Amino acid sequence: MEAVDDRLVEALCSAASELGFRLEAPYDAVRADGERVRIEGYLPDFGGPGGLAVVSFARRLKLGSLELPMSILTKDYRKYRAKLFISALNDWGWYGPEPRPNWLQAR
Repeated sequence: MEAVDDRLVEALCSAASELGFRLEAPYDAVRADGERVRIEGYLPDFGGPGGLAVVSFARRLKLGSLELPMSILTKDYRKYRAKLFISALNDWGWYGPEPRPNWLQAR
């Protein structure tokens, strides 16, 4: 398996720790063709009822289609910045159990 973007994984882990959401990073996902691939992260409570795959912009083409919805993060996400991550998480939408994080905007 190709190596993940360690800096993105580290930033995702910092975001999860600071903001208090669930994250599996790195994560072994399944491509549409059934092959397993390692990706930067999986957010079970965002993006849809089945969660959201998070991958590096630099690796997006090599991964192909995943069975999960996928968000591609640019190099801006390789360093944890609360406002940047909160904005993305709000865009992806909360699908987790209550209580939802207090920083999350109501939809």
